[in-house]
Amino acid sequence: MVDMSTERPAGRKQPRKQQSLREAQAELTRQLLLDAAWDLALSGEEPTMRAVASRAGVAERTVYRHFENLEALVTALRPRFMGRAGIPLCERAEQLEDYAAELYSTFEANVELVTMMLTSAWWLRYARRTRSKNLEQMRQLLDEAYPRAAAADRAAAAATLRAVLSGSGWLYLRESCGLPREELVRSARWMVRTHLRALSEPPSSSAPGPSKQRAGR
Repeated sequence: MVDMSTERPAGRKQPRKQQSLREAQAELTRQLLLDAAWDLALSGEEPTMRAVASRAGVAERTVYRHFENLEALVTALRPRFMGRAGIPLCERAEQLEDYAAELYSTFEANVELVTMMLTSAWWLRYARRTRSKNLEQMRQLLDEAYPRAAAADRAAAAATLRAVLSGSGWLYLRESCGLPREELVRSARWMVRTHLRALSEPPSSSAPGPSKQRAGR
């Protein structure tokens, strides 16, 4: 006689298999939608919910079942852009110069994609929501590395570096200024090096203080 106490009833296995299949199917559908949105983005078209549904060959309600809105869909696409149209900010200030070189090299390796993003109204609307966060990350990086520098100087350096070390900064130097690749990278490195050197130097004492001003009267 078989000891049934050591066996799970056969009827309990089926729901788990069905759930696993549903999850697998849901993930396949999600990837299908992301692929469709990615194709639209690469072609310069806005990946609206309707356009994604049409490209994927599904009903529009299917897209909403996986993504609450367009912002959620674009956010899910972000990992595909990273590495091709950007890289994560480095963790330490001393890595910023190499970060600048790697960032610009990444832009140069994906010129069409980055240019498309920077000239597409739909992407710019999304990018505006992330720029303040990017600036805050740069500020934190410099605040931690140069606590003795004046707060106003750290803020100014963060804003300048964040503007230069961006797709918009790269595109301006490349298209408007006509800089070749080697000079682009060299310029980005110089900008970082110059700002970090300024933050590391002690505050200038050349400006006359109140006592000196009184003595000269």
